[in-house]
Amino acid sequence: MALWRTTRAGNRFPENVLYTDVHRVLAEKYRDWAPKDMFIGHFSIRKKSNIYGLIFGSHHWRGMQKFLEIVWKLDPACGEADYEIESDAVQGEMYFEVGKTGFKKRKIEIFQKQLSHLITNRTLATDKTVFLHCLTSGFLPRVTKDVYIRLRDDGVLKNAKATFPRYSADVMKAPRRIEI
Repeated sequence: MALWRTTRAGNRFPENVLYTDVHRVLAEKYRDWAPKDMFIGHFSIRKKSNIYGLIFGSHHWRGMQKFLEIVWKLDPACGEADYEIESDAVQGEMYFEVGKTGFKKRKIEIFQKQLSHLITNRTLATDKTVFLHCLTSGFLPRVTKDVYIRLRDDGVLKNAKATFPRYSADVMKAPRRIEI
């Protein structure tokens, strides 16, 4: 159970959640409440000092795909808001006591690494399951192209050119098995 705090204006936020991340928490709550066959997406819009959240739901994968095409056009960095959530300023990491610097991974990089792991472990066995996983996770399926190529180059993916996994809507009609 989440702890909630009330602001002076009477708004209720979950504890330890930034006001810019509330839309993500609400979208997860909607995903919990929605039927299992429902696709839920979210997008935030900033107007002056206010942030408005849009929660989108569709029972068909095509509706979710269309929604994601629009929001990723509006926000090519992470597809979640019309303002900078993953700004370059917060990406830098500095650990002076250890003498290490670096950059946090972006949302797409983290998702691609998780997707690669799911494919390698055979949790996602067809290009159709990968396609649907992308949509339910809020990503356009074209992010899988880099994952498939990386897995092929590493020698993990054994598919021939004719049976190479696809990332277009064609997978819904005739899915291909991913050979590991």
